[in-house]
Amino acid sequence: EIDTPLYKLIEKVGRQKAEAAYLLCHQSIDELEKIHRHIGMAKIFERRKSLQLASTKKDMPALELEFLLRQNLGIELELLSPADVKHRFGFTAPGALYSVQAAQTNSYLFAQELIHWCHKHGAAVHDKTVIKNIQQHKNGVHLLTGAGHIIKAKHAVMATGYEVKKWLNLNVERLHTTFVIISEPLSIPRAWQD
Repeated sequence: EIDTPLYKLIEKVGRQKAEAAYLLCHQSIDELEKIHRHIGMAKIFERRKSLQLASTKKDMPALELEFLLRQNLGIELELLSPADVKHRFGFTAPGALYSVQAAQTNSYLFAQELIHWCHKHGAAVHDKTVIKNIQQHKNGVHLLTGAGHIIKAKHAVMATGYEVKKWLNLNVERLHTTFVIISEPLSIPRAWQD
């Protein structure tokens, strides 16, 4: 899911663009599943559901607004009460959004296989190549490498995560928090529902 809640994205870019972004993100799950199948990686793609927890009771009005906005777009999700969260997942939270459209994959393996598939089908791959400069031209872009070579292409896709900031004259990110859960291996197949 997009990191910025829909209601906040509407404030930043307007309703039309924010809703389009959320719908594209929603549809991307189906597209990623098709791509996994097409390149022979269907086994690592797993449909999942997404659970977004409210941290405190004061977060609930925003979560309820988020639920209504997404639901109005046709995104399938539930608004869970504290009792629902406890009953279905076994832990406590003031509430949660439970989204149907989500998935997981081994993103490293998927990216490597996708690059291999593209190379096999005619794409040029420049692995471990430092890009020093990007020049836009009428018919495409020229990328100057650290070794002094020029790569000419119709398009350059910035798919490097937060590092892309150095190429844009915009303040597009501010990392606030990130979470990881680590445990000993579990003897049960799933730690909680879905």
